Amino acid sequence: MTSSVAPASPLRLLLHSLLHDYLFWILLLVLAGLSIAAPSGIAGYPALVEWPTMATLTGLLMLTKGVELSGFLHRMAAHLMARMQSERALALFLVAATALLATILTNDVALFVIVPLTLTLRGVAKKTSASGSSTGTSQGSAPIARCRRSMWKWSIRSCS
Repeated sequence: MTSSVAPASPLRLLLHSLLHDYLFWILLLVLAGLSIAAPSGIAGYPALVEWPTMATLTGLLMLTKGVELSGFLHRMAAHLMARMQSERALALFLVAATALLATILTNDVALFVIVPLTLTLRGVAKKTSASGSSTGTSQGSAPIARCRRSMWKWSIRSCS
């Protein structure tokens, strides 16, 4: 008899993450306290939000998630891991790419591209280093993956 665990619904995942988000609860309590202190301002809360900006950011987040789910970021991360000779070169590339994107686009758009790429790089590095260390050899893997240290501690020395 096989027992399969049903995947959690997105609403359940959202509620679970909100329950453990202490900053959210603190800010919600501050909002409640300020609303009690000045109840006449509650009606003006929606006017304080720039709705076109919120719509744009929501669209960018959806686009970023779509690119992530398509597998493009994973392929790009694997390509970068194979091409970069050290963690320093990878860090410099990420900084330079962010700066270049921020000059052409806005800062938030640049970060919507670079942050998911960086997180995907982290996952690829963990998978590559785990598979390389389990066999005892690192032949065929990227030079960065041969690092004994975690590349996300941002050490100055390069791996070789």
